[in-house]
Amino acid sequence: LYEELLHQPEPEARRVATALELYCTGSLNLFNHPTNVDLNSRVVCIVLKGLGENLRKIAMHTTNEFVTAAVNANHAEGVATWCYFDEFHIDPSTNERTDQYDRKQNDDR
Repeated sequence: LYEELLHQPEPEARRVATALELYCTGSLNLFNHPTNVDLNSRVVCIVLKGLGENLRKIAMHTTNEFVTAAVNANHAEGVATWCYFDEFHIDPSTNERTDQYDRKQNDDR
């Protein structure tokens, strides 16, 4: 996506590419590589301990997207999914995380 945006003539594409640059080629590019974790495993443990504030935010969003996709895929197949969140309160700097959790809880019921 980042590479494609760089080749687009529209100023909006350049703006989005610039916003993504730090996460694609910069110091926060941790998630811009293939994973060595089997995400199709029956149990997946995601540890965010030790990440800096900027990386933790994107990691939490990425984790939330992964969990949502897994729950939705399992639900479509009639499979129950159990999610355990430890240390959920670690980043209470905004209410966004709590709002996401509340929406997720309501969606999953």
